Amino acid sequence: MYRIYALLLCCGLAHVLMPSVAEANTIYKWVDKDGKVHFSDRPVEGAKKISGDDEPEAEADAETESSSGPFQRNQVIGRWQDEILEDIHETFTANGDYIRAGEAMGMKTRITGTWKLLGDMLIIQVNAKTMTMPNGQQKTESKSDVRRRKLISFDDNVMHFSTKGKYGDDEFRYKRISN
Repeated sequence: MYRIYALLLCCGLAHVLMPSVAEANTIYKWVDKDGKVHFSDRPVEGAKKISGDDEPEAEADAETESSSGPFQRNQVIGRWQDEILEDIHETFTANGDYIRAGEAMGMKTRITGTWKLLGDMLIIQVNAKTMTMPNGQQKTESKSDVRRRKLISFDDNVMHFSTKGKYGDDEFRYKRISN
């Protein structure tokens, strides 16, 4: 009986201490005193909320697609391959679809969703994940997960970006394998 109470207490604390999904899907934009545009998932004084669950997606897209930034959509569109894990491929389509496919230890994974570019932030909204086990058994789960990548550069068909990892920023390089 004690274990049940301890489990309920832990679940309750986790629920209170974890940020809400709506907060995780919100992006804020502001311009600093030097005129540099910034994007963040945390509100800053003078920042404008440009995306979130309570805002219509079309309105957010209309605003952000018309804004200029250091990178352009056409730089992202295409099929990319992780330079280290060559079995990982990501596709960014012109209509905003996102597909990540890969294989490791006989298990195939396919992640689908949508993407958009907000200044130097590549925002990927994951909608579903399908795993195919070595025995052929498939498992598909609907997900609502936002992945943020800070674009660093595009050089010779290589996309260089960073993501927030458990121990700080992690940097990745993907090479373009088709348009």
